[in-house]
Amino acid sequence: MKDVVWVVGDLDLREIKSMTTQEKIKFRNSWDNHLEKRFWKKLNKRNENIELIYLFDFCSLKSEIRVDENGILHLCFLFEERTKSGDRQIDNERSTNIEILKNIFFKILENNRNEKYIGFYRFSKAENYKDVLRALFIIGNELDDSELQNFMLDDKTKIIYEKFKNSNFNVDEIFDFYINEIVQEFEGIAVKVKNEIFENQILKENSEKLLRFPFLKYI
Repeated sequence: MKDVVWVVGDLDLREIKSMTTQEKIKFRNSWDNHLEKRFWKKLNKRNENIELIYLFDFCSLKSEIRVDENGILHLCFLFEERTKSGDRQIDNERSTNIEILKNIFFKILENNRNEKYIGFYRFSKAENYKDVLRALFIIGNELDDSELQNFMLDDKTKIIYEKFKNSNFNVDEIFDFYINEIVQEFEGIAVKVKNEIFENQILKENSEKLLRFPFLKYI
């Protein structure tokens, strides 16, 4: 039995073939949006050890899963420096702590940084996640018609589709494996960063000091 996540419902697939090009594009875009929502909903249920927030007196830091312009998943670390206090000693100490933090990311992620992120990590399977979802859609609906496949899949997606089709797993199992791969890989990086931060005594004490502030209990 097909999973409701993937099937097109009561629509006769012959109707898809008879659609105009614009109608097919609208149909494809509608299902792209539907599958993307399903993807993020499932992934967000598993991100408790990936998307984390750190509070220090010199900055705030958080990790998030984001997508670049090519649809490739990244684990990104967003850094926001606190406003300078005006006290030279405090500001010098904060600058030193920021360098300690930056060195941790350089150690783990090397030169994977830019003006926006203190560090980022690209998912090793450098595939557009939307291509993966489209391939699963074709398999889930058993769309063997070459014309429809050519419309729904570009060359890169066809490679993914063929790989999935030749596996011994159904569409839901493949989807679960894909989510698990993302979670395990990003979780490994997130935990490594977390351990490095709290194994550093200066950063550990700074964070613990800030967490004793009563107002932080309500964040």
